[in-house]
Amino acid sequence: MNSSRHNSSRKNQLILNPAIFALFGPKITDKSLKEKADKLEKIKAELKDKAKAVLKREKAVASAEKKVESLKTKQKELENSIKQQQQMLSVLKKDHSKTSSELEGFQKTTQSQKQDLKKAEKAAKASIKQLKQLQNQLAAKESNITTRESELVSKEKKLMSLMDKSKALEDRNAKLKAEIDAKQFRLNQLKKEAETAARTRQKELENMRKQAKEHVSAREEELKKLKEEANAAFKTKAKELDLLRQEEDAIKKQKSEFRKFIEKQKSAIEKDIKKFDEKKKKISYDEKILDAREKVIQKKEQELNKKLSEAKHVQSLQKQIAKSIEEKKKLAQELKDRVKEQNQKLDALHKKSVQVHKEELALSRRKKDVEKLSRKLASEEKDLDKRELKWLEHDKALKSAINELVSQKKELEQEVSVKKAELEELQQEWDEKMANLKQAAIEVKEQKKAVKKLLDKDVSALYEKEDEVMKVINAFEKDRQKLLKEEKAVMARVKTLEKAKKEFEKAQQKFEKEKKDITNKERVAAKLLRYVEKEKKKVEQQKRKIAAAKELKANIPKLEKHYFKLKKQIRKEEARLVEDTRLTRPIKKSLLMREKELRKRERGLQKGAELLEEREQELEDLRAMKEDAFEDYLRSEVKAAEHIGPVHREKFPAIHKKLDQARQGIISGDIDAAIRRVAEAEVLMDKFKLNKEERKPFSYDLKYIKASIKLAELG
Repeated sequence: MNSSRHNSSRKNQLILNPAIFALFGPKITDKSLKEKADKLEKIKAELKDKAKAVLKREKAVASAEKKVESLKTKQKELENSIKQQQQMLSVLKKDHSKTSSELEGFQKTTQSQKQDLKKAEKAAKASIKQLKQLQNQLAAKESNITTRESELVSKEKKLMSLMDKSKALEDRNAKLKAEIDAKQFRLNQLKKEAETAARTRQKELENMRKQAKEHVSAREEELKKLKEEANAAFKTKAKELDLLRQEEDAIKKQKSEFRKFIEKQKSAIEKDIKKFDEKKKKISYDEKILDAREKVIQKKEQELNKKLSEAKHVQSLQKQIAKSIEEKKKLAQELKDRVKEQNQKLDALHKKSVQVHKEELALSRRKKDVEKLSRKLASEEKDLDKRELKWLEHDKALKSAINELVSQKKELEQEVSVKKAELEELQQEWDEKMANLKQAAIEVKEQKKAVKKLLDKDVSALYEKEDEVMKVINAFEKDRQKLLKEEKAVMARVKTLEKAKKEFEKAQQKFEKEKKDITNKERVAAKLLRYVEKEKKKVEQQKRKIAAAKELKANIPKLEKHYFKLKKQIRKEEARLVEDTRLTRPIKKSLLMREKELRKRERGLQKGAELLEEREQELEDLRAMKEDAFEDYLRSEVKAAEHIGPVHREKFPAIHKKLDQARQGIISGDIDAAIRRVAEAEVLMDKFKLNKEERKPFSYDLKYIKASIKLAELG
């Protein structure tokens, strides 16, 4: 049953790594999903319409069956009336010898009877019309039954097409599974690349730190030399040097803070790596569990496939039965034709019997009998359609007999002896034909009962299949909605990842540019240092000249100018140092960006874990749906196997009670109690020494309960 639906590849594709599928799943086009959704909705609408049509037809069939039963009762009544008429005929035969003398007196009374007979004729004609209408209704109902059978066959074909569609969906799910595996492999590669990138980044940061330390130490030494020279040359500028020292302290503090920040980043990256490893372990563990569940579900699918093959065999049997029904219908038609022929023969017999009754009409007793018969006809006109037909023919014969009484009076006396012999022969033929008709009617009843049973079984099977298809369609719709949601989440995640990638690339480019700028500035600083050294040498030469020469005062303004120039250069160098510190800020920013990206990834992993939990819940729901479908299938088998029903429950209430308690234990989640109740039920079955037929319902129940216990233990 849930065979179709509720199969292996689909189960496999649903089970593997929903978190990874949510992050890197296949891009399903909205058009294809919409088209499939529209198709599913159309199929649903068609199935609903067909279910309504089947219900209407069932009602029509039920009403037709009621009418058929009423007609059967009428047929029985007619048969009884025919027997009565036969008895009357025997009485009339006895009285026939007395009628010849009283025929003349009866002619006077026939005129009044003619009027009564005309009234009876009118009533009989009306009843004939009603009977024809009923025959037409029966023919229409028979055609409805044939159309219904053809519709049932077309329904089965549609169900098979739905099964094929579900198989196609399962193939698609297998493809999705392969794509998920590829995405998982790609994710592992990306993780490895991220780890290698983080390591290289750490190495680069360490190299940068070393370079910065060396650069700062070189600058510090240069500054110390400059300070010493400035103190020796210009004692008045000590305050400015103190300010420079304070700035150096601030730079050192910034360096220490920067180091702490880098250490924090290191620890955060290590924690992220640990979390990745833990999640990897969890995913691998979940995959193992899901593989185990897949195996169990595959076994169930194999069992369901077997059941499907059995269902196909049943369908072939149904087709054979339909053929046999058609053959039986043909036989029924032949029987109807035979009945018509027999009715024609009966008409001929009635015509012959009219000639016998001509002498009986003269009797007063016949008058009383005719009056009684007319009263009976008036009372039985509404209920006995077939009897009215026969009596109508009889009345017509009576009319013709009354008109011909005078002319055929002499002929009757001669032909009475001959007609008596003919009547006896006809009576024997009539009895034989009536016996044949009764046997044929019994056979037709049995055939109708068999056909009705088969139709009921077919209808119940179709309803069950329709329920299964509806469940499958609902499950597919849920899967489609979930896939749409997951696709949206994946698309949003991909966009965020692409944005993060672009930002990371931009930050990397900025970092490389800043690195180049720093190297250029270092070159410029080296040139400036050389220039400063040259200037120092010049200053020393000038000092020597000042010490040697007595014209110091003349050189003082030049030295002052040179001093101011050096001061400007020192300020420029200080500004460059400040710029260098500013240049380190983008590095900090890039590190902060990296930290943000790592946090985003952590959030993404948390979302992935949540999605994984949601997907596990969805898998449990799907498994529950499949279990429900499997239960429905087993229940249908149990219903098919049970022949006794409530009588069986009354015979063995203790065993049924234990099985009911086991079912309640499974529903409430108390598996141990369910296992105990099953064992107790088996002990009771052995104790009561049940035969095969009595064990059948219990064996199906036990299979179903044990299967649900296994499923509950796996879940």
